Amino acid sequence: MSPLYTIYRKNPNYHVLTVGSSSLEEQRCIGLPVPSPSVENFISGAWLDHDNPPVVLHDCLHWYTGSYHDNERKLVVFDTVDESFRCMPSPVAGYAVHLCQMDGTLCIRQLDRDTMIVQVWVLQDYEKEVWSLKHKIQLAKAEMTKYVSDKGLSAWNVVSDNGDMVISGRSAGLLFHCDSKGKLVDKFQKNSVTPEVLQLSLKESLVRHAFFERKGRKRVKVQSFFRGL
Repeated sequence: MSPLYTIYRKNPNYHVLTVGSSSLEEQRCIGLPVPSPSVENFISGAWLDHDNPPVVLHDCLHWYTGSYHDNERKLVVFDTVDESFRCMPSPVAGYAVHLCQMDGTLCIRQLDRDTMIVQVWVLQDYEKEVWSLKHKIQLAKAEMTKYVSDKGLSAWNVVSDNGDMVISGRSAGLLFHCDSKGKLVDKFQKNSVTPEVLQLSLKESLVRHAFFERKGRKRVKVQSFFRGL
């Protein structure tokens, strides 16, 4: 992969700034390299939301932009080696759709706030751009809305390989753990802290240090969902 750098937009062109550069004078303008006029039109009107960082996979940056582009089912992909843009089809469109990586595979999750159903799609074949529906989970709406309104539930959820997930109820400072059948297994309250579920998964790299297990002479309770991470 090419050296670490940041890419940002100055309409209508994109610029690259290598990490560690001392000033903006070292930026490079790459224009808007695309394979076709239709892709150029789409990307020119797309908003690459920096609050929702792209998913990095196969030396490429991936953004979901469907909710900003009249529900068009497309992802924006930037190849960091060729320094060029392209589009990739998306299996879903609309709001409450988020892109993530799960077990080295590109993944899209969508929360339907009306039905409280979460769909999890995985990119089964990256080269052929073939998506498959891995999970379709009906959440325990009646139980969860005892603590937070359905509008206060965030689709920024963490989905494990077996379908378990953590969902943020930010307005109430809560995290909900649901299993693959949508059953509410547990909830976590953070006093004076608004919980934020990040699009990061650290699994095999975590080392189980002694201080994870004990606090003083008492054993720290580890929630069931986090034991599997």
